[in-house]
Amino acid sequence: GVLNFRNLSIMARLRLVILLTGAGLAVAIGLGLLMLSSTMQRDIAAKTRSQVETATSVVAHYAAEAQAGRMTEAQAKAAAISVIQSMRYNGQEYFWITDLDTRMILHPFKPALNGTDVSNNRDPNGKALFSEMTKVAKARGEGFVDYEWPKPGHDAPQPKISYVKLLSAWGWIIGSGVYVDVINAAVAKAALTLSGVGIVLLLAVAVTATLLGGTISRPVRTLTQRMTALANDDKQSPVPFSDLRNEIGQMAQALQV
Repeated sequence: GVLNFRNLSIMARLRLVILLTGAGLAVAIGLGLLMLSSTMQRDIAAKTRSQVETATSVVAHYAAEAQAGRMTEAQAKAAAISVIQSMRYNGQEYFWITDLDTRMILHPFKPALNGTDVSNNRDPNGKALFSEMTKVAKARGEGFVDYEWPKPGHDAPQPKISYVKLLSAWGWIIGSGVYVDVINAAVAKAALTLSGVGIVLLLAVAVTATLLGGTISRPVRTLTQRMTALANDDKQSPVPFSDLRNEIGQMAQALQV
C-alpha cells in the first residue's frame, strides 16, 4: 500500500530527510556541471570567433593594398598567405583558408591539401566539414561548424568547434578550430571535486540527523516505558525528563500529574 508517513518512526523520517538532501545535492551538482560545460563551450566559441575575425582583418588589409594599387593581387595574396601561415594562438592553434569552390588555399599543418579540392574530405562521422564551411560562408558570410579532427597524442579524432568568415573581395574563407575535449576534462575534474564536497556535506547531515534523532527517540522510548509501567499501576517510580523545558519535558510533567 501507499506509505503512511504518520506511521514512520522519528529515525525513519530523519533518514528520509537525509535521502532528500542527497537527491537535492545530486540535482544541484548535475545542473552545475551542465552550466559549466555550456559556459566553457560559449567561451571557447567566442574566443575562436574573435581570433578568426582578427585573421580576416589581416587578409582584408592585403586585399585593400591590392585594391589601392600598392601591390599586385598576386603579391597581396602571397603576403597574406605567408602571414596567416605563421599566425598562432593558444600556443598551437592555427588558421586555414579555403575558397568558394571548397579548394584549400592554405593549411599550415597539412600542406599536401593546398591547391586541392577538399569538398569531399569527411570527419569520422561522415561530415563533409569543408563543404559545410563553404555552405555557411555562402549563406551567412560567417558562422560556426563543429566536426572531429585528428589531434596529436590521441588515437581517435577529437571534437573541434570552428568558426569561418568570408572575405568576399577574394572569395576566401578564413577559418580556425579549437579542440573541445578540454571541456570534458574540466567537467570531469569538477564532477570529482563537487561529488567529494557533496559526500562530505551529506555525511555531515547524516551524522547530525542521527545524533539529533537519538536525542528525540531515546527520551520518547524511555517515557513510553514509564507510561506502560504507570498503566501497570506503578505510581512510585520517578518520571524521567520532567526537568526539560521542551516538548519531552511537557510530556513528562503531564505524566507526573
